Amino acid sequence: MNKKIVDEIVSELSKKFSRTEIMERRVSAAAGFWTEKDGSEEDFKSFCLTNYLESEEDLDKLVEKAERNFDAISGYMIEMYRTILEPLHLDLGEVSSADQIFADFNPMAHLDEDFFVSKIAFLILLNFPVYSLEEKNTLGKDWGHKEWIRARLADRFTERIPSEVLTKASLASSRAGIYISNYNIRMDKVLVDGKSGVFPENMKLISHWGLRDELKALYKDPDGMRKQEIIETILARIVRGEIPSIVINNGEYEWDPEKNLVFKDGKEVPFQKEGFVRYEHLKKIFDSEKSIDPYAPNHPTAMDRNFNCHVEIPESEVRSMLQNVLDSHVIKDVASFVSKRLGRPLRAFDIWYPGFRDASALNSTELDRIILDKYGDRDGFQRKIPDILRSFGFSDERSDYLASKITVEASRGAGHAMGAGGRKFNSHLRTRFDGGKMNYISYNVAIHELGHCVEQVFSLNLSPSPLMSGVPNTAFTEGFAFVFQGRDQEILGLGKDSSKSNIMKRLHGFWHCFELSGISLVCLDVWHYMYEHQDASPEDICDFVLKKSAEYWNKWYAPVFGEKDSVLLSVYSHMIEYGLYLPNYPLGEIIRSQIEAHLVGKNLALEMEKLCAQGRLTPDIWLLKGAGNPISAKFLISAAEKAIESLTAVCE
Repeated sequence: MNKKIVDEIVSELSKKFSRTEIMERRVSAAAGFWTEKDGSEEDFKSFCLTNYLESEEDLDKLVEKAERNFDAISGYMIEMYRTILEPLHLDLGEVSSADQIFADFNPMAHLDEDFFVSKIAFLILLNFPVYSLEEKNTLGKDWGHKEWIRARLADRFTERIPSEVLTKASLASSRAGIYISNYNIRMDKVLVDGKSGVFPENMKLISHWGLRDELKALYKDPDGMRKQEIIETILARIVRGEIPSIVINNGEYEWDPEKNLVFKDGKEVPFQKEGFVRYEHLKKIFDSEKSIDPYAPNHPTAMDRNFNCHVEIPESEVRSMLQNVLDSHVIKDVASFVSKRLGRPLRAFDIWYPGFRDASALNSTELDRIILDKYGDRDGFQRKIPDILRSFGFSDERSDYLASKITVEASRGAGHAMGAGGRKFNSHLRTRFDGGKMNYISYNVAIHELGHCVEQVFSLNLSPSPLMSGVPNTAFTEGFAFVFQGRDQEILGLGKDSSKSNIMKRLHGFWHCFELSGISLVCLDVWHYMYEHQDASPEDICDFVLKKSAEYWNKWYAPVFGEKDSVLLSVYSHMIEYGLYLPNYPLGEIIRSQIEAHLVGKNLALEMEKLCAQGRLTPDIWLLKGAGNPISAKFLISAAEKAIESLTAVCE
């Protein structure tokens, strides 16, 4: 609808209501999405004149209807999709071709278009103005619940993307998810210096999470460094596309990663390298996002949509925070501390050093035994959730309530949390139970995912409205997950809260953010590269990923670890499976540090409930109202600086 039509409608409405800038804005927003298939110009005029609401009472009634209906629609849609994806997400046996075909169906792909076709979207846009991020950050400081609920309702319809385009995006994501979830390495078939059986029998590790976590566990193995070198080599083979295809998720062959030779029954066998399959999936996800661009004129790239609409922090600000961490002078002091603890110069894989914890003297076998005795299997962990929550300070009533809203399931992949879409449904906590049993790695992941689930339950069920459910962005739920995960050994009675353990937590958070900041910058640059080189092949993308990860490694990490040209900044599977997700992790650590600073002297459980109950404000306003300051990396860096200052007095 052109401006002439909008002016005519506003003129007609002004005869009944006072003409305001908001009136013109509302009509223009609806007009911006009306197409010929929605009706004629007269149809649009009639719709606006019939459905434009002015009184607060009428607008409140519309909000009530939207709350009830969208809670049901979102809830049931996500339950349907979750059920369809269970064979891919859960450890339910081999994935069949039928499972993959069903997973290609996304019941939500047509939903947004259906909202426009049914005129629901036009009804909302006509009556509730859409605000820019800048406006929300400015005006929102003085908004109450009513204004925020209306703003978030309008946010649902800022794009009109054809269902076939969304289906393409869903298909690319689903296929990448299958690829990553089944990317396991049989470590008992890996040869080390020509010897087999160096790693435990039947050990199967997913890339990259399982490989990374095994590398972490090996710090307490007297012979662990050689195994760590092998894992580092495996990761490099994967990201370079050099890994033999026949050893992926296959225990029939033995593999020497350093020589890149494959054997069966003691005889060398020929093989094909995997090549650039990893980057083919990334390219398809990029192409699917690019196909959305023409339908999002206000945010015409995936980066614009991700940071300005979903994260609600401009990309430039995110980059600035990550670079503040990478440029911090405290890095060399923390690195010196790690080197002293290890009794040797640092290696590249020490980017994953896990030893900032009092209980780290226990090796992986001892920790696995403790977890097996305490939880056993999936059902055992499910039963113990109330006890775990009580150890965090939640009351008996709240612990039981939260546990009743969380369902534990055995994950096929590394683990994740899948929140509910409606208030009557549960959040789902997924972690691996290899052989049906829980070990320390799966427990550590489960505590991380428990943090997600508690946030999801609170921010959905206690927020001012279902229309405001959630936290500002994914980094905030990662922040809570890191808060929980950082206390995993305390729950076991292994790392009591003390001055020393608090110092170590701060160093751990900083070191983790240091690691993730470089990885995230590589991810962002890869997406900019793909936009600038839209005809780039998967091989081209691989070359750029390796080049950029080496460049950033040499700039920020080689001075710390003493090794140049490492590719460890390109190993994270999230770069392939979830597109632009990776920056949420370092942002999560930055947010965690602010939450932790706010929690000093307070009850974690009560404060978490209060923070989550705010609902989905913008990041700056959520933190400002809940914790007293807008988002900033200064809390993370300052905490690390203070921890270093305290080391001599407390740790020696």
